[in-house]
Amino acid sequence: WYYYLLIQIPVYEYLPAIGIWLGMYFGFRHKSPEPVSISESLIQTEYSEHASGSNPENPVKTKISYNSADMKNIDFTGTFDQNKETLESFLNTLCILNELKIKKTNSNGFSIKEK
Repeated sequence: WYYYLLIQIPVYEYLPAIGIWLGMYFGFRHKSPEPVSISESLIQTEYSEHASGSNPENPVKTKISYNSADMKNIDFTGTFDQNKETLESFLNTLCILNELKIKKTNSNGFSIKEK
């Protein structure tokens, strides 16, 4: 084992060894973001969007209703970009991934429940 550790790695495999040390250094230095609970996110976030052709000073507010017990063990880490998708599409994707059912309640509201 000493042959490999003292001769083989320094002479022949120095690039992978340097890569491992650099990877460990940057890996331990980087702090990963804490996951945000979807229930906290929905409670604390008021979503508003501009309807097409509407005045940006008067955003359309969206009400999202749900049972917090249904969201107890659900975490979401990500970003919603309203230039790439609609809120309905975004919520629908989240519900499919977490086996939830989404229902549009009116023109500007959603209800999320367990299946």
